[in-house]
Amino acid sequence: MIRTRHATRTLLLSSVLIAASASPARAAPAAPERFELGINSTNDGCIATRQWTAGESGVRFAAAQPFSITCRGVSAAEAQGYVYAPDGDAGTDQCGASVEMQIAGLGPAEVRRCIDPVLARQVVDLRFTRDGKRYRGVAVETALAPLEAALRVIATGARAPSPRSAAPSSIALADLPPAPATAAVSERAGLTAEAALAEGIAALQTGRTLDASRILNDALRAFVAADAGTKLDLRLAAGLADSNLSQFDAADAHFVIGQLLLNNNPGLAQAAYKQQQLTTYRGLHLVNQRRWDEALEVLSMSGAGSKDLSDPATLSQLNQEPAGQIDSLQSSLTDANLLSRSLLDAQRAWALSVAQLGLGRTAEAEAALAVAADLARTAVRTVAPERIVWIRAAIERQKGRIEARKGAIETSLANFDCAITALQGGTPSAGHLCVFPDARPLPDTALNAPLLVEAQLERASVASRDAARDPGAVLKDYEEAVQSLANLSGTGPVSLGALERYFALLAEGAQTDQRDEEFFRAMQSIGEPAIAREYAQLQKVVSADPEIAGLLRERTDLERQLIRLRYEITASTGAGEADLPALERERAAADARLDEVNRKLLAANRIGALAISPRRSRASAKRSPPARSTSS
Repeated sequence: MIRTRHATRTLLLSSVLIAASASPARAAPAAPERFELGINSTNDGCIATRQWTAGESGVRFAAAQPFSITCRGVSAAEAQGYVYAPDGDAGTDQCGASVEMQIAGLGPAEVRRCIDPVLARQVVDLRFTRDGKRYRGVAVETALAPLEAALRVIATGARAPSPRSAAPSSIALADLPPAPATAAVSERAGLTAEAALAEGIAALQTGRTLDASRILNDALRAFVAADAGTKLDLRLAAGLADSNLSQFDAADAHFVIGQLLLNNNPGLAQAAYKQQQLTTYRGLHLVNQRRWDEALEVLSMSGAGSKDLSDPATLSQLNQEPAGQIDSLQSSLTDANLLSRSLLDAQRAWALSVAQLGLGRTAEAEAALAVAADLARTAVRTVAPERIVWIRAAIERQKGRIEARKGAIETSLANFDCAITALQGGTPSAGHLCVFPDARPLPDTALNAPLLVEAQLERASVASRDAARDPGAVLKDYEEAVQSLANLSGTGPVSLGALERYFALLAEGAQTDQRDEEFFRAMQSIGEPAIAREYAQLQKVVSADPEIAGLLRERTDLERQLIRLRYEITASTGAGEADLPALERERAAADARLDEVNRKLLAANRIGALAISPRRSRASAKRSPPARSTSS
């Protein structure tokens, strides 16, 4: 794969709507552009992402690029490790003595502790030779298992692990000599603004809204000196992520600063498109607040910036290797930009449909959704399905809501099944009722798990309205979705409206230990799903020795402090009198202490994947009817 510098930036801008840049390719790389690594020792999922930072000439080659390793959680926008390109420059060592160890799937390797100049923190460094090529990767101690997984994929072509898989590291930390006693040399880096933006957008479009907010707000802090175009892209995406989390004041601030960036930079590339994007996102923001009339007014202002891409041959180039020379990259960039504009219009029309339905205007909602479907149809049929399934599922679900409002429950359920099947990469059983009837297999359905659970919950809610349906079958539908929620991270809260009928059905049934546990699980999911892990961790604290209990509590406090500082710093970048240096010093100190606490817990062998199996007595699970919701 080759990519020009101009291509890197332009394609990334297009990815604001298609989750990953539609990069033209000469030959497929041995490793994907982005792949899952399983979970780290603090139970956060990790991924590897190609960085596209190496190369001084006009063309950059995929094989020469490093991979960053990032993990969900409080430091989602900071690299936790990276893998050099094979035979790449290893930089300057600040390392202790090496120890040879056998690494699963890789063989013998030199392992040492280092102070890494890129991450500016203590890491474990792993080096080995395979098939005549030298490989090197580094990671913080809590991300060693993901590092080993990344190296297996990159060096051996092994299959990437599933998102929630857990494998122990092969590295015996107790056998490693200490790193040199030298201070970290720079502000933490290791992740580019473009990579942070792409990962934040991918999180948004796969339903990991909390991850998206963390990544994008952290990126705004880390890249405060970036160019106006980069800051605008980050602001728009962060505003939408925060709005999806009901952080409406934070979203308003992002959009206000985004408008200022547009006003103060009239020569900005694609300024007219960015203005349309900002207006559409503000409309979506109003939809999230259920301010239907205002949303209609704003979304109508944004207008349609492009016509439907009616030529399949044009879009098919997004999934093909260019036949010509490097100059043909420019035409591919044009295609990607056209796709981006068409999908933005589809998103706007979808939001208009949601607002119209919120006002009880079923016919107008159906008409707007038909426009959205027409705008997205060619892209859904021709673009790689993993890049487009988010809009396909959104349109099918909205069609299901419209049919439910009309009283056609069976047709509504069929449309929800169309969305669920699309997210599973399967063939719709009632294809003739689907807006998009074609089957499109997905390479990794686990990436869409949050969207799938949302669709399953909404389908169960619609099914519960059918008086003829067996309540036991409805409960089973809910239970499957709620059980899946416990395995998700970074998704943000589940609305009470999505579970209202489930609570009612549980309350109507006989009180048993099983029902109490089901009720408890559902209550946990109303907040961030990760709270389930906090309950499990709390149980662990109760039985742990005092030192370990203190470290676990301190880790929770430090993570909360870092979350607070993330949003304070992001908000302060738009204020002239804010004391950013003081906030950054507080953040750096908390970050360093969190590293130290995690190392101590890892050394004590007391952290890892936590089972989510809260047990409660019937007496502690007093249930009352849930609050009413006016969910549409």
